[in-house]
Amino acid sequence: MIPDAQAATLAATIEVQYFDWRKLAKYSFWIVLFSIVSSVSAALSDRMLRDLLNVLFAAPALLKCAALSLVAAGPYR
Repeated sequence: MIPDAQAATLAATIEVQYFDWRKLAKYSFWIVLFSIVSSVSAALSDRMLRDLLNVLFAAPALLKCAALSLVAAGPYR
């Protein structure tokens, strides 16, 4: 589509840019860790949510299984 001279000029100006994936992974890990800690602390500080969690943990195993099965099947509708 473009002339050979222009293609050669463009090819000569291409530089490889390296990216530090290790630094990105390290920062991503710390962000995820902070997010988990803040979400768990926010969930545990809410009284209504704590009461709901207590009810869920005290429920019979069959009810837990059925409820989680319905939640898991929800996205497949």
